[in-house]
Amino acid sequence: LSTLTQSTFVGGTLDDWGYALTISSAGEIYVTGHTSSEDFPVSANCYDSSFNGDSGVDVGDDVMVICLSSNLDALIASTYLGGVAWDCANWLGVAPDGSVFVAGHAASNDFPTTAGVFQPFHAGGSTDWEGDVFVARFDSLLTQYQAGSCFGGTGTDGVGSGALAPDGAVIINGFTKSENLPGSNAGFDSDYNSGAGPASQGDCFIMRVDSDLIG
Repeated sequence: LSTLTQSTFVGGTLDDWGYALTISSAGEIYVTGHTSSEDFPVSANCYDSSFNGDSGVDVGDDVMVICLSSNLDALIASTYLGGVAWDCANWLGVAPDGSVFVAGHAASNDFPTTAGVFQPFHAGGSTDWEGDVFVARFDSLLTQYQAGSCFGGTGTDGVGSGALAPDGAVIINGFTKSENLPGSNAGFDSDYNSGAGPASQGDCFIMRVDSDLIG
């Protein structure tokens, strides 16, 4: 750490936050987080080139996902992802086939999901601190939104971290205040332990879904 070999800005005119980073097998650097900037730099043919939230700093932010060259001298790909309320990602992973998985918190009732996924509907509230977990999958150039699903109950649900399993499954852990969080009765603990209502302390959750986000 004695020499700074390269550094770059990425952003628009308002707040931009990078929360998670990973490196592909080719050395490309993927970053995700959230942005208030309606002029955040996006790439040609990206999945979503338009800001979807409310204008203003931290009012209705979108998720941003970007791919930079290994030496930070080129923005290879960049896209928005989100709905009308506040959405943020804080985990991403790149699979061996190049698929990019992103997970975070979605307050938007209209957060985009795709057909056939395990939870195609938004179950939580729509304020900044309510909402569901989301899991999304893109191609390596962020042009195709291959799959997107919510995960959550009627309380607040958020992502802490995640991992890609050797069999391709996506494993996410986080925080929930949803007594009706979807889950398997065969799991380690099928009971919500933290009391009822908004004043409850919340439980940790761990979920596992296949790479197509189906089950």
